[in-house]
Amino acid sequence: MPSANVTGINVNLVTSQDAVKEIIDAAHSHTAFGVALLAVHPMASSLRDPDFRFRVNHMNLRLADGMPVLMLAKYFARSGGYSRIRGHNLMQAVLRAAAREQLSVYLFGGRAESLDLLKTSLPDRYPGIRIAGTKAGRFEILSDEENARNVQELADSRADVIFVGLGSPRQETWIFENQQKLNCPLLAIGAAFDYESGLLQPPPQFVQEIGMEWFWRLCRDPKRLWRRYFISGPVFFFFAFLQMIRVFEIRDRGTEPKKRINYG
Repeated sequence: MPSANVTGINVNLVTSQDAVKEIIDAAHSHTAFGVALLAVHPMASSLRDPDFRFRVNHMNLRLADGMPVLMLAKYFARSGGYSRIRGHNLMQAVLRAAAREQLSVYLFGGRAESLDLLKTSLPDRYPGIRIAGTKAGRFEILSDEENARNVQELADSRADVIFVGLGSPRQETWIFENQQKLNCPLLAIGAAFDYESGLLQPPPQFVQEIGMEWFWRLCRDPKRLWRRYFISGPVFFFFAFLQMIRVFEIRDRGTEPKKRINYG
């Protein structure tokens, strides 16, 4: 599949349909399969942290969630015809496919309120879907023993697909550290649990289409997000610009982490 190096991350250019097919095929074959959805924030995190860059580059699919990431990937790959793949939209598409094929899903991370709503609403919206289990995130670093219990609980559920909603860079790190013990696709879907449950209102369609979702989110939660968009964002765009004018390109795919973090 076509791909492009964007500031050190190898971003795949695929359609949503092809991404869903890859995920469902991995579910049927019980294959560990990590999926990252890349907006500006995780791309900026990968610039600061070579360990994180290594983790993201070792995902099986690295999809352009943010419009700037998509546009840059298409520019560097000299390829057109692809659209961004939002985490929430991908989650919905995978849920529809899983329901058709009677696969089970596990919801890991996110807020307990969202998961409680999803346990009751998903079977109504996606007839045939099976919920193998749910576990809210604690959003802290766990001991090795606590993490091992979490992973064993997920393995015992025999889920065919696991959605991971711990936020970036926690969710990508968690998938990298644990995917080989869980023989199924693991999707880093950010705030999709809150959107799908209705606890968060998604931006209007026209806002998504013009790539201004970041501004919508900033206006709704400025205290939490201002640093992400006004500090991390410009750093990413600076390095992307240097790559565009062929002054400097990050080819290093990152540094293999020497120790676990155990987010949970």
